[in-house]
Amino acid sequence: MKHYANVMRHYASFQGRASRAEFWWFNGVLFALLLIALGIDKTVIAPGGEGMGPLVLLIELAHALPAITVTVRRLHDTDRSGWWFLLNFTGIGMLVVLAFVLLQGSEGANRFGPAPTAPGPQTAAGGAFAAAPATPPQPATTGTLAEIERLAALRDAGSLSEAEFQALKANALTRDMRS
Repeated sequence: MKHYANVMRHYASFQGRASRAEFWWFNGVLFALLLIALGIDKTVIAPGGEGMGPLVLLIELAHALPAITVTVRRLHDTDRSGWWFLLNFTGIGMLVVLAFVLLQGSEGANRFGPAPTAPGPQTAAGGAFAAAPATPPQPATTGTLAEIERLAALRDAGSLSEAEFQALKANALTRDMRS
């Protein structure tokens, strides 16, 4: 579910990269939502009705842009331009795009950004944020400043929310005061 939530949080962002897990979890959850909506449409809202019901239409409309953006970011992960997405509008092109999203992403950073599975702050089960990965010993002030700048860059790139940034910044400042 975290991958689905991440795609929905970045619903209009064509920047960056999406892992295979993020892409397939989003599409799996979307498929499940559409099946549930179809069942509700056919049994409760419009029993015996032909075609697509209003609930299915609503879910498809709500997920159209996120589905496009996660596919573009998935193409970025394979070091391809998002313009390849337009092949979906041709018959055989859909198979080409499917083949691209099935491929493993580029190792390390590519022209679209760092790898989506790169280590970074993770959300713990209790909702608190885990400490950033340990770094080699540095003078406290320089290390803290560098850590806050790194966190700000992650926030600006959309990898961290403002709340995550504030929590990790407070954590870094607290560590600095203890040392």
